[in-house]
Amino acid sequence: MQGNRKPRIFISYRRNGGGEVARLVHKHLADRGYDVFLDLESLHGGNFDKALLKHIEERDVALVVLNPGTMNPRFGGQDWMR
Repeated sequence: MQGNRKPRIFISYRRNGGGEVARLVHKHLADRGYDVFLDLESLHGGNFDKALLKHIEERDVALVVLNPGTMNPRFGGQDWMR
């Protein structure tokens, strides 16, 4: 980050159980002028995996929403959160 620019934030969450909190955090930060990436709000089609990685690399901060059971194994090697 340079100067007085606010950090660009990437919010990661589980759709099942974390989406509501992630949307509330997104709104709170966006209302205060932060550039916040939330996939449901920001991705519009295309290759999801490739686009998601691109956005992660472009951000200064990754904010991870963890709710009970978030880190339980679910999808084997295809689990983005793990």
